[in-house]
Amino acid sequence: MPLATRIIIFLSEAIKYGAIPFLIAALSVYLYIKRKGKKINVPFFTRTRSLLTLSLIFSQLSTLLKSGIALVQALEMTESMDPQKGRMKFLADEVRKGYRFSQSLEHEGSYTEDVIAIVRIGEAGGNLPTCLDRVAANSWDFSQASMQKWSSLAEPLIIVVMGFVIGFVVLAVLLPIFNMSGLAAL
Repeated sequence: MPLATRIIIFLSEAIKYGAIPFLIAALSVYLYIKRKGKKINVPFFTRTRSLLTLSLIFSQLSTLLKSGIALVQALEMTESMDPQKGRMKFLADEVRKGYRFSQSLEHEGSYTEDVIAIVRIGEAGGNLPTCLDRVAANSWDFSQASMQKWSSLAEPLIIVVMGFVIGFVVLAVLLPIFNMSGLAAL
């Protein structure tokens, strides 16, 4: 039998006998990781995930500030939303020490310059909640654009991979037939 046919037969047997143990092992690893409290990160989507988180946190902060809650208390209330534990507590402590919110963001170090600049403008103009809404909207728009880009890139890639798989299966099925027809002609 041709190599392509032997590969297809091997894969078929491997799936037939190994699919259930593989799924059980994958499920056990997944449950173990979840039980330990660790997160599974997909490297391509870390920026998108951080932008979505930033959008949700700043939107929540804006809502809390608009409803009359003090900035320090609002930061402490949004602590549970932040995947980086302690970041909001650090910001609240910095504001308690007398630093402005923009300075606290700068000292913390994980926020971009454009976020800090928008917050600084909001503080200077006395309209921090509106500027936090602006940061949240910008972050949401960037994350949506990023997800759209990845989905646009994934579509042709999936089509190419499926084409190779289908072509390989067709080749594996037709090669033995061609070999048999060659033997029949002799």
